[in-house]
Amino acid sequence: MYLIKVGMSTNTDNSGTARAARLRRIAASRGPTPANSNIGSMALDAKLGKLECCPCSFVWTGSPIQLAYQKTVGSDLFFTAVFANAVGQIVPQFGEIDRSPCGTGVAEIETDYLNNAGALSVTYTISNNSPSYIPASITQQIALLVTCDGITTTYERTILFLVPEDYQTVCP
Repeated sequence: MYLIKVGMSTNTDNSGTARAARLRRIAASRGPTPANSNIGSMALDAKLGKLECCPCSFVWTGSPIQLAYQKTVGSDLFFTAVFANAVGQIVPQFGEIDRSPCGTGVAEIETDYLNNAGALSVTYTISNNSPSYIPASITQQIALLVTCDGITTTYERTILFLVPEDYQTVCP
């Protein structure tokens, strides 16, 4: 005796094999994963990358990073860029600013940090008063203490930020 299923789509077939295949397709497309009451299915969901399993995360943005012009206030120009994304409590520490040289010129730069819903960004305020200059690049070491679920991890990286060419001072 043979059993033939008629009119059943792959989305309504709840056999173990069909359900696992459907979950793999959903996970691969990064779509929503259905709620499960079956412990075995929940374990499979976690293995396939269901968001609820891993609330803590940290990702650096690749270096070099292009700064974006933000605004001008008086003689100060503001440039910004996202340098990392993180979930958790974050304590930043910024090293000394290393600016690309321009003869004997002096680049007056201040660093401001912003955490907007886990998107970590830096804003550089660069004075454009003479004898100041606007460098082509800014290199800075950034250390972050990220605490999530009671565990603190230190992330550290030296990042090269590129100032938009239209705003750089031409060196003599």
